[in-house]
Amino acid sequence: KNIKDAFNYVRVIMGSIKVYDFTQSDLFNAMKNPLDLEINDKIHLEVMKRNNIKTIISFDEGYDKEKTIIREAV
Repeated sequence: KNIKDAFNYVRVIMGSIKVYDFTQSDLFNAMKNPLDLEINDKIHLEVMKRNNIKTIISFDEGYDKEKTIIREAV
């Protein structure tokens, strides 16, 4: 409706999202990953593994190639 409402909406959403950094080790491990995925997807997988995250919400069916996680499409 107006800029203040939009700002408050984004603030609420961002308050419920956790952002993880990726490390040099995550990048190197992603580069060694033999799955046929884009490098950014491989980095996501490595960050998930390092942080013991087992589920990803994504429409990207490529994540189904990694059997150690569960992909949920919403």
